[in-house]
Amino acid sequence: MHVPITLAALALLTAVIVLLRICWSRLSFATHRFLIVLACTVLALYALGWVTHWSPTSPRLLAVVRWSAFAAYEFFLLLFTLFRPRLLTTIVATVLILPVLSASTLLPLSKLFQHFPETTVPLSGRLVSVRTIIDRSSYGTSAADLGVYYRTPWLPLLQHTLVETRFYETQCQAFASYAAIQSDPKAILFTCPPSPSQPSGVAVVERHLIH
Repeated sequence: MHVPITLAALALLTAVIVLLRICWSRLSFATHRFLIVLACTVLALYALGWVTHWSPTSPRLLAVVRWSAFAAYEFFLLLFTLFRPRLLTTIVATVLILPVLSASTLLPLSKLFQHFPETTVPLSGRLVSVRTIIDRSSYGTSAADLGVYYRTPWLPLLQHTLVETRFYETQCQAFASYAAIQSDPKAILFTCPPSPSQPSGVAVVERHLIH
């Protein structure tokens, strides 16, 4: 159900921005400046979080940030269509928006409308592991996202991403996957137990050094 809702919300957002583009010449210079500065600020904050690997601890708050960045990106694309020749700029804007409407974009945006079950486990010090279950109806195939994050009490709403991975049920028991800290050398071990349907199967293990 969340996929149709997400697509409907994207369509509504696009319609609002298209209406804004149509009415752009009627708006005051102060309104132009405010909207452009706001969109630039949203994209700059999103880019800063992406580069530094800091993000909100709340999945829904993270989804709001992603929705805001998507709206700002679409806003600038539609402003680009104001340049001449408008047929060419419209075609370019359409080409640039289509890759964004992929499954890798829709799934994070859909987290605003659907809760994905999460399991948080303390590891060592300020490190925690978070396993997020993605069932077949959400992504087409069952999987689990497993990540290790650094959380600090003076920034309770933010976390620093150390490493993330995804296990599929076709590989192993993704819903039972877990993370552990290896002391020497210091590394994070992601383990996904073998599936019972594969008697000769082995656990899937990923090892990531902590820098």
